[in-house]
Amino acid sequence: MAQMTEISEGGLYYDGSKESLQTAIAIAQAVVDAGVRQEQTDVNVAVSALESAILTAMASQAVTYVTFEELTASEWSDPSAARGQATVSGDEIQLSFQTGNRTEVVYDKLIGSREILCFEFALDQQNSWHGFAIGQSDRAKFITNATGYFVCFSGDKIELQKYIDGKKVTGNNLLEITNTGESKLFASGKTYSIQLGALQNADGSVRIFFKVDDNVIIDYLDTENPIVGDNGFGVVIQKLATNGVAHLKQADLTEVEKADYTVLETELA
Repeated sequence: MAQMTEISEGGLYYDGSKESLQTAIAIAQAVVDAGVRQEQTDVNVAVSALESAILTAMASQAVTYVTFEELTASEWSDPSAARGQATVSGDEIQLSFQTGNRTEVVYDKLIGSREILCFEFALDQQNSWHGFAIGQSDRAKFITNATGYFVCFSGDKIELQKYIDGKKVTGNNLLEITNTGESKLFASGKTYSIQLGALQNADGSVRIFFKVDDNVIIDYLDTENPIVGDNGFGVVIQKLATNGVAHLKQADLTEVEKADYTVLETELA
């Protein structure tokens, strides 16, 4: 609580967040103080209120923008332990993918529930399905075998997929987009500025945000059994025809164009 500073005090949490959490803690403390004399229903109410308050407090943090903390190969791992590897080359991480049905190289650090990951991205070859995993709960598995969201793309097609325990939800994509522009998304050898996040909101919903350069590609609010909790990030290569390399650099956060999420969340309410 001492580290929870609200926006009016120069912090990141919306005003009123601390009071809500303090009220729930007081209710829970009263249950603890009553001990064995307390009814089980009161205990259940207190536990539920505290869990809800904690989630609300976490989701009441203003959206912040982050980039990779360090460019070290040890912070990346391959669930298959065979096909993908990370190396450092100058000021970038190079993720090398071997020919095969699929390969995923996973960033070992978690992305916060109210954070958007920003980075520079380029592919040597844009010749098949590729993508980014976000909100991935089990980073020891491929995103398509785990729980999380998967933004995948091939040429002019972009899909937002959702997996729970390795099964695509409802068997369909949450979102399908056809890029009608003159150029394909992620042309070979070109560097792009990426913003990607799975933002957990106070009402329990999750907002998947995906921006490429100046274009918001995906801004989707998931309200049906949204995925909350650990927020893992991965770069995925699937059905790659030949070996490939993806290049990732830290973003200059002073140059990142930030959205007004207070306004956006009101529009989606």
